[in-house]
Amino acid sequence: MRLTTTIIALLLSLATMAAGDKEFGQIYVADHLTRDSVELWTVGKSRGEADAGVFKVPNGDTLRLAGMDGKHPIVEWRGQRYTTYASRLRHVGGGENVIQDDNEARYHSDMGHLFYTYVPLVVILVLLLAAGVMMLVVRRAATMRAAVPPLAVLMGLLLAASIIEVMLLVYTDDITWWCDKGSFWQSLLALLPAMLGLGVQLYVGFGIKGKLEELTGARLSLKAAFVSVPLALVLTVVVAVMHFGGFVQGLVFLGTLAVCAVYSWLRNRRGLGGGGGLAYTLFNFVYVVGALVAFAMLVVLVWSMFLIVLPYLIMGAAAVLAVALMSSSDGRSSGGSSGRAPGGDQWTNIDGHWGTKHSDGSFTTGGETFKRDGVTGEWRKK
Repeated sequence: MRLTTTIIALLLSLATMAAGDKEFGQIYVADHLTRDSVELWTVGKSRGEADAGVFKVPNGDTLRLAGMDGKHPIVEWRGQRYTTYASRLRHVGGGENVIQDDNEARYHSDMGHLFYTYVPLVVILVLLLAAGVMMLVVRRAATMRAAVPPLAVLMGLLLAASIIEVMLLVYTDDITWWCDKGSFWQSLLALLPAMLGLGVQLYVGFGIKGKLEELTGARLSLKAAFVSVPLALVLTVVVAVMHFGGFVQGLVFLGTLAVCAVYSWLRNRRGLGGGGGLAYTLFNFVYVVGALVAFAMLVVLVWSMFLIVLPYLIMGAAAVLAVALMSSSDGRSSGGSSGRAPGGDQWTNIDGHWGTKHSDGSFTTGGETFKRDGVTGEWRKK
């Protein structure tokens, strides 16, 4: 009986060990999305600690998951174990991806890699510039019949740009990865086309509304679309704070958008008809989401530039303050009663005149000597 128990315990132990082995052992490759290598450092130490054992492995090198060091994975590389960031690895096999959530895994997909290149950004800018040119054509149309073809092209260009902007938000964890936040001039060069693109995007979106109102004589709705997204986010946060689950939060978010969309469609159909009003309303909501993403990108860029310039502004303000204090100090010392003259004589300033002060309190300037009257306090010649 004792032997049987021992065998069962041994089998259970082996099964537990096997299960533990299966928990790790997954295969990953180094995959830094904005650099060409991934850092590895000594197990048990934080990355911020001074540690000589920091290595950089090139993207594409194979790493085997060997455990966890807190929230960081422990990986085997060339027979040694190191710690790295989970977000800089791409799961390629050997079991379930246990160190990344769905978002992090999506960033390392083929689409994620595409959106970490400049291709989508260039495409967005080209689409917006083409939309700006097409808007000039639309503005010259005198009738609805003449305006419909260029309007369709224009709305298609804006729709495509907005969809790519939304996809940029989905497939990247940093919508301004392409801007080097450590360099003011690179941030400025990135900011200028971003401002141009956003300006064209807003101008064309409101321009379409204005032209349609001009041709139909009706008041159309666009502001409801701009209000709907922030309102939906705020209400969703309120519901989340009240500890409702994800289903309720999603319901509140989508329900808010739906209510705003129905209100907008009811207004738009008066001038564009049922089908035309619905198409314009749906276009507005997709367009607005893209415009808000572009606006958020611009805000992040401006804030990044401010943080870069802030130390220089502080140093400049400190320099100005120091000069002001030194000037004030010099002004006070110049009105004093003693010091050293350039010629080495003891000097003082009396009513704006410089001269030699004597031990008896008299004062000589311009070849004449004066002494202060003890009663009146006036200077009189000796």
